[in-house]
Amino acid sequence: MKDRIHEAIDKITHNGNKRNCVYFVVSDYLNMKRLCVVALMGTLLTGISQPADSVVVINGNSAFQSFELGYIQSDSSEFYNITYKNKIYFDSSYVTFGDSSFILRTKSNRFSYPLIKGEYINGTNWYEYVGYLKPLNLYILHGYTYASNFILGEILLVDSLNGTHYGIWSAYDAPNELPLISPNEELMITYGNAPYDVDGEHRLWIININDKGEHHTYKCNYDFFESRKFAVEQLKWKDNDTIVIKGYSEVLVNGQWTKRYSFWKSKIPEEIKNNR
Repeated sequence: MKDRIHEAIDKITHNGNKRNCVYFVVSDYLNMKRLCVVALMGTLLTGISQPADSVVVINGNSAFQSFELGYIQSDSSEFYNITYKNKIYFDSSYVTFGDSSFILRTKSNRFSYPLIKGEYINGTNWYEYVGYLKPLNLYILHGYTYASNFILGEILLVDSLNGTHYGIWSAYDAPNELPLISPNEELMITYGNAPYDVDGEHRLWIININDKGEHHTYKCNYDFFESRKFAVEQLKWKDNDTIVIKGYSEVLVNGQWTKRYSFWKSKIPEEIKNNR
């Protein structure tokens, strides 16, 4: 497994040119995948119109703590009565699409990202433009790479004012779901579901948003909150401290896999909110 991971990294980083990469101690499969994704995020920006110094990996520290979030049972009425709306808009006025790439314009720079084209081959990487998170001045991109039979995913957040690139790696093959910010804009949540677990499993990251104003910084003190009770169909902020989730697991009914829904909620721990 380690040989395959390092082979993938070599292909991603163009035969060992690991400029701008960040590395972690490899202790298990998840950390090996983490190593690949962070290597990817440190090298895919070499072809941009105005080179970035590096990608700031928000959730890439393998020393972070990991524990359950402490969900309690909720009900459908509580979930559906929440009026929270995602603050992501598909604003493409500063995006120019070509046949094989697209260009993203920030206040001071222009950045180019490859699009998917043709068949998967080792070292292939591509991006999708997802939208604009207006309260934080962030463009959102989904990134993928194919290397040694792995498809690795990431979310790339690009500051539309200063061009800083922030990466959020995924614990699974695809990028995490789109980030959701709290009503007071102090916390951001992103999550991913295990693609092959019918019983339901997800991992969730809570990220502090600091330095309100024209420029923000982001801090993730805890690696992930893991739950094997359910996968996440949809997540909403109920208030600045509470999230409510529509979850599901899959059951076999008359020979067909069917989603069985459940509803959960949790208050964000004080140690997360206060550790800025």
